[in-house]
Amino acid sequence: MCYTCLRSPCDARCPNAPEPPAALWCDKCGGPIRAGEEYYEKQDGSALCMDCVECICAADLLEHFGCALKCAERGGL
Repeated sequence: MCYTCLRSPCDARCPNAPEPPAALWCDKCGGPIRAGEEYYEKQDGSALCMDCVECICAADLLEHFGCALKCAERGGL
């Protein structure tokens, strides 16, 4: 029996309760994305957790979603 919540197994609100299972996994960091958490989904179905979205720079985010960096060439006359 848990000495904090006085239940066995622990109540879900107890700080000693195990983490709920992952609904899916972040493509960038490999961390779990649990039910009720927001995430971004690419067209191929892979996911990006909100922690990664907040931490990566715009260029990496664009690359993650399939954008390519290119260099414009001067047009000829």
